[in-house]
Amino acid sequence: MMAKSSGIIVDTGIITNIFRGDKEKRELLKPIREELGISVITAMELMNGAKNKMREFEVSKTVRAYNLYNLTSNSGTKAFAIISKYHLKHLISIDDALIAATAIGNMLPLCTDNLNDYSFITELGLFKPE
Repeated sequence: MMAKSSGIIVDTGIITNIFRGDKEKRELLKPIREELGISVITAMELMNGAKNKMREFEVSKTVRAYNLYNLTSNSGTKAFAIISKYHLKHLISIDDALIAATAIGNMLPLCTDNLNDYSFITELGLFKPE
């Protein structure tokens, strides 16, 4: 699926919470549902967490419901710059750097419950659904 040029990228933690039955989060995001996308990194993290065929099916269905943003050479380069700048002070993970780089590269905000994981990245627009 091709990424849209406008929208919001949703962090893995949000999707995971919805999987675990967070109905409040699902309802908060419902009005902007068509604008929501995920990084291919989030799709891979979700699939990697699937421990049986039923969960794999649920993950596949979920991934298809979002706009999927793929990695580009620019997002890889940007993620490396993020890691280089922040890994010692903020201990940013590779997956979080790639998700942030995907959002930055597409000039989209990142919706996350984990603001502390990203708040130090000055180029990244963040919001927490409440």
